[in-house]
Amino acid sequence: MKDSNIFTKIIDRENCRVYLKTSGLFYDTSWIQGLEGGLGYKSFGLITKIGSEPVCLSIFLWTKKGGILKLAGAPLPGCFTPYMDPVWLKDIDDHVKIKIIYEQDRFLLKNGFSYIERRSRNDCLVEKMENNSKYEISFPETFILKIEPDIEIMWKKMQGRSRNMVRKAEKYGVRVVQSSGSISEIERFYNMLKIVFAKSNSSPPHPLSLYKSIVRHLMPENRLLILSAVLNEKIIAMGIFVHDSKEMHFLSGASLPEAYKTGANNLIQWYAIKFAVENRLKIYDLGGKGIPSIDKFKASFGGEVHRYGRVVLRTKTAFIAERLYRKFILFRDKLKTKIKA
Repeated sequence: MKDSNIFTKIIDRENCRVYLKTSGLFYDTSWIQGLEGGLGYKSFGLITKIGSEPVCLSIFLWTKKGGILKLAGAPLPGCFTPYMDPVWLKDIDDHVKIKIIYEQDRFLLKNGFSYIERRSRNDCLVEKMENNSKYEISFPETFILKIEPDIEIMWKKMQGRSRNMVRKAEKYGVRVVQSSGSISEIERFYNMLKIVFAKSNSSPPHPLSLYKSIVRHLMPENRLLILSAVLNEKIIAMGIFVHDSKEMHFLSGASLPEAYKTGANNLIQWYAIKFAVENRLKIYDLGGKGIPSIDKFKASFGGEVHRYGRVVLRTKTAFIAERLYRKFILFRDKLKTKIKA
């Protein structure tokens, strides 16, 4: 296959729908609109043809930083999206797939993008790109729980301490209710989240506008689950989950101090698992791995470690800008610490 036979062009989001059949939650219009509305990103598609035949569609989010740097991501960092693989429209081997990814990335560089990121739902294709020194390759991990149709099997999958915490929550009288996703509920959740991050002298990494936008766009599509743990008529913990007809993802959670000693967070997760069983979902992604104490909590529900694939391509300008930005953030945080002291 000659490179001259490969042709790539930009298409808008509406035209992407022509090629998307059953691609899943993170390609759905409601999800993309939620990110656009909450973060101010824009989106576009890249369609690649071999000869006259479409073979690949990639959907990208994009934004500008510093007024000059153009960033494109499938997905971009910080938007609750673990993967946005290319949609392969024809059955082609991995060698050709990688060649098409390189072609699309060259196209983006020629069109002024300085930073390009891709995340894959598994590590197989990304592993085959490791020899390309132009890319930064990594393999973020998460916990994936396979959902069985029998609730008793799911109960037995959980580690003993997690089952005990669920029992403890029930003994305390904690009850879990499904929320409607009203603005006041999301604001309550975010205030709770700020309390959690304040313990480490930090702030939530995602803005309130993102949560509101995701809820506004996904709730009408029945792709959102919001659970609240209530004790003595007071909400002490909340969890937000997104899903389609096959898989569910833990988006975010927050709780008050009372939740830890009563097992409220474990009870919320158990209710989410029961929701997945009742709706015949296939997998539940507990939402990332990397903080030991939280990893221990997530592992207790019986999930297995899963690797996503991540590739990043930067221009020299983007590389320098990113290093300067990180130094600025480090300086700013040190200054804040001194002021508080």
